[in-house]
Amino acid sequence: MDWEYLTGTLIRWLHVLSGIIWVGTLYSLVLIQGPALAALDPPVRKSLLLGIMPRALWWLRWAAMTTLILGTGLFTWEYHRIDAGFGTNANLSVQGVITDRALFTMTGIGLAITLWFMAWFLVWPPWTHVLRKLAGGEPPPTDLLARVKRRSRFAFIISGPLILFMVAPQNYLDDYSLLSVCSIAGVGVLVQALLLLLAGRLSFPDEPV
Repeated sequence: MDWEYLTGTLIRWLHVLSGIIWVGTLYSLVLIQGPALAALDPPVRKSLLLGIMPRALWWLRWAAMTTLILGTGLFTWEYHRIDAGFGTNANLSVQGVITDRALFTMTGIGLAITLWFMAWFLVWPPWTHVLRKLAGGEPPPTDLLARVKRRSRFAFIISGPLILFMVAPQNYLDDYSLLSVCSIAGVGVLVQALLLLLAGRLSFPDEPV
């Protein structure tokens, strides 16, 4: 039995699973819960926010943390030779030059760290303040709600390029250039913007007006 292969597969699977929970929670908040809650009466909205958001924020934060930790482990496993004193392997560099595959992956890692930072320090703290205000019977500051909404949407938008940068070198691209980077970022942002537009325009017969 190839334990090295099985270990790498397990790390990758857990990394992908936690990433699905992280991004899935973010997408649910931005595409589904946000527009749906906005259409509800204030008392109903308050009740649902106090019931849903603490759980959603918990999963968002810790799935982000788990994904980042497992991603660090996976990068180490894929791009370094553990048995050779933590030296690099051919996936990371060839004759001292970083490979295109590694550059794509590291660009995705940079975006992932940005999203992780936003989840922990730019989204969770203000949402906690909003929920405390609601629980105490006070209206939360409108500027704070608007700020949280903008940050959540920004995180949603950059998650598109993040996913593309992670999957591109494994499946499609082997040419890290300014054109390919701009193309991936552009496609990712465009698709996410269209999803936001669609989420804002969708309406359903049973939805309260």
